[in-house]
Amino acid sequence: VVPGVTATFTVGATGTGLAYQWQRNGANVAGATGASYTTPAAVAGDDGATFRAIVTNLAGSVTSAAATLNVIVPPVITAQPAGAS
Repeated sequence: VVPGVTATFTVGATGTGLAYQWQRNGANVAGATGASYTTPAAVAGDDGATFRAIVTNLAGSVTSAAATLNVIVPPVITAQPAGAS
């Protein structure tokens, strides 16, 4: 994604009575308890963050593979061309 845009991650699971908890870089994301999680608007510092879901029911829990968020920052000109003769 580019800065200012959200990203949505979705996990698929089967079973009865499923509960979800999303994690960012291994820490629980407050309120992220559905099969999908939409991030806040991305900033450059979010590049490389990993997201995974823990799915639980009465029989136990399983953790998804981690997905990486890539934030692509648009180019910035740092030096303008100079005239020549």
